[in-house]
Amino acid sequence: LKYAIDDEGDVIRATASTRLFRDDYLLSERSPSVYRNRHRTITSAVMMDGLRHLPSPVALRWRLLAEDERIDSSGIHGGAPTAGLGQHDRQRLGATLLPEVDLGDLTLHAGGQVLMFSDSGVGLLALGGVEWRLTPGQTLALSYTETARQPSFTELDYASPTSLGNRGLDNEMSHELGLSLASAWSAEVHTRIVVYRRETDNTTDWIRAAPGGRWLATDVGTVVTTGAEMEATWAPNERVTGSLTYA
Repeated sequence: LKYAIDDEGDVIRATASTRLFRDDYLLSERSPSVYRNRHRTITSAVMMDGLRHLPSPVALRWRLLAEDERIDSSGIHGGAPTAGLGQHDRQRLGATLLPEVDLGDLTLHAGGQVLMFSDSGVGLLALGGVEWRLTPGQTLALSYTETARQPSFTELDYASPTSLGNRGLDNEMSHELGLSLASAWSAEVHTRIVVYRRETDNTTDWIRAAPGGRWLATDVGTVVTTGAEMEATWAPNERVTGSLTYA
C-alpha cells in the first residue's frame, strides 16, 4: 500500500506492507520423521519518507520506519515433536535525516540514521556522499554508508543434527565506501558502474569446528569485501524495460 503527496517539489510518501513466508525443511525426504522443521514468518512494516526544500540551496531528505517480525515454528526430531525454531517476535524503529546542498553541478549529502532494536539496543549510523555532474548525461558519485543487520532466527535458534544456531550473536555492522559513474547515452539507454569496499564487523557465517561435525553459526570477526557492479538498462517505451547486470 502506497500513498504520496507532491507539493511544489516537497514530497511525502507513506508505505505499508506485510509479507508472509512459509518454509518446510526436511533433513531426509525418504524419512521425514528423522528431522523436520516448519516455519511461518510474518514481517510487517510502515514507512514514511520525504523531501523538504529549505532556504536555497539546502534540502532535507528524511525517513521514518517501524517494523515487526514474527516467527512461529514447529518440528519433528527422531519421531518426537519439537518447538523447531520456537515462537519469537522482534521490532525495529528507525529515523533517517539526510540534509543535502545543491551547488549546481555539485551536490553534497551528510546525515545519519538511528535504529532502535527491541532485542539489541540502539545503533547510530552515518551516511554521506558527493555527486558531481560531469556532463548533462554523466554523474560521478562518492558515497559512504553504514548499515546494521540482525542475525536471522535461523542463525540464532536453529538446532538440527547437522547445524546449530547461536543466541550469542551480535548485529552485523557494515561500513561501505563506493564510487559510481551513471551515464545516460540516450533517452532509452543508461549504464551504471560501481566499485566499492565494504568492511563488516561481527560477521556471521556457518563453520565446522571439526571435519564431519555440526555447522555452527559463528561470529567470524571482521570481513573486508571489495568488488564492482555494472548495469545496463534499455527502455524503449514506458511498458518495456530490459536490463543486464554483472557483479
